Amino acid sequence: MTRFPDTQGWINLAQILCAQSVRSYLSYALDPAGRFQINSINPTLAGWLQRDRTMWCGIGLGTPIGAPTVPFTGAVRGQSQELLYPVGTCLNFGGADASSDSVACTQAHAAEVVGNANLASVTQLPQGSTAFAAAVQPQCAALAAQYAGGSLPAGTSWAYLSLAQTSWDAGDRLVQCLIETFGSAGTPSETTGSLER
Repeated sequence: MTRFPDTQGWINLAQILCAQSVRSYLSYALDPAGRFQINSINPTLAGWLQRDRTMWCGIGLGTPIGAPTVPFTGAVRGQSQELLYPVGTCLNFGGADASSDSVACTQAHAAEVVGNANLASVTQLPQGSTAFAAAVQPQCAALAAQYAGGSLPAGTSWAYLSLAQTSWDAGDRLVQCLIETFGSAGTPSETTGSLER
């Protein structure tokens, strides 16, 4: 490589050149949707012009859109990789990458985080939306009702944020439970204010 990489070029190179080192260091897979991501320390342009081609590989906190950044202490190895929104976080959906953005609950939003369902007793990730919903329903429905003061208000339903196979393979077992709002036709809608009672 003769041309000094741009920002995306460095990111791409780190994913290619550092992935095996990171996996070897951790002794398990790095969750691509988790708290941590592959990072690198790269040569400066001045160093590059002096033929410095050394990339130092590392692991740091990721910065997904709208997700919380939770600082950590100690080594990454052995820490939970799960990227969880705090209870009470209000979310909007439908970004270009199907991601969710956290917003102030005073702003229009489609869902609110009410807690986490734990699938530690399940031996494998439930496949398909019906099986997954059945696995989290007892916990998510109870958490949603409790959050709303004992029962769900009209026009709302319990819901969840799906867990990807890659996250499951990396050891994640917590599923975020939500309350979502619906319009008269049963389609998702937005609301303002918190549903916590």
